[in-house]
Amino acid sequence: MITARTILVPTDFSEPAEAALEYAVKLAEKIGAKVHLLNVVELQGFHFSDLGAALTVEMIDMIVAGNQTALDRLADKYRGTGCIGEVLLRTGDPRDLIEEVARELGVEMIVMGTHGRRGFRRLMLGSVAETVLRTARCPVLTVHPPIPEVAPRKQPPKAANHGRPS
Repeated sequence: MITARTILVPTDFSEPAEAALEYAVKLAEKIGAKVHLLNVVELQGFHFSDLGAALTVEMIDMIVAGNQTALDRLADKYRGTGCIGEVLLRTGDPRDLIEEVARELGVEMIVMGTHGRRGFRRLMLGSVAETVLRTARCPVLTVHPPIPEVAPRKQPPKAANHGRPS
């Protein structure tokens, strides 16, 4: 059996990404692996605001600094496990950078969340997870959004016997 010793978890700070990190950390604890955490700030979508004005360098720096703070906070949440390795922030296209960082670090598995978008939303927004699944040179484990609790199924009412033997 092949065991991954290094795991990369890309995060966009969404609920599915946090579920993927939690899963990766639990897996790493069991198999003695290190979990490297990556956030990619995609500046392509930030060139123009809703007002049509280009973002300034200072605004971009604030976005990057905010993401770095959130990334460090997320890593700190799991540092006590001893599984957290490198914590990286990059700017660019996440589809390219996740694979690039995986190669740089020599990771043996990528664990990432998926939003589960379909149809028009997926067509317009693309799927980072799908691209990584197709292009990664290592196994990729996707973690779907947590499924809400389902109320226990009610038992159907018993049919009346009406004097018939059972």
